[in-house]
Amino acid sequence: MKRLLLVATSAAAGMLPSGVLATAWFAWLNWRAADGPNFPPPEVALAVCTGLAVLIAPVQLAMLAWKRASMRTAIAIGVAGGALAGFVLTRLLAMPPHRPESLLWLAIGAVQGAVALAALALGLRWSREAERATAHRG
Repeated sequence: MKRLLLVATSAAAGMLPSGVLATAWFAWLNWRAADGPNFPPPEVALAVCTGLAVLIAPVQLAMLAWKRASMRTAIAIGVAGGALAGFVLTRLLAMPPHRPESLLWLAIGAVQGAVALAALALGLRWSREAERATAHRG
């Protein structure tokens, strides 16, 4: 149960910076748009970042099973997994690959993956140290 809470917390930590980036992007798109309805940028960003978090979850679970990854390794795996999640999201939304938005989703996914897996690695380290401290006291 603790491990699943750690995965959920690290996913939320990853959604924070990517949500800010996505909100800024959608606000700019709304400002630039001359037609159609304007959607609230924070809500659209939340939907997109939730989709990215779901796509990054298997990478987080693999990292959780590995248990011994360093912070650098976690960030590298997070960038790769997040960029892959951003790519899958662009394919699911049927975006053409030559548009700048496609590259932006790769970058936002990479940021979200890096922060989420860094938070997961940090949480795993803290839980190992807490287990060691209680075993040492007992």
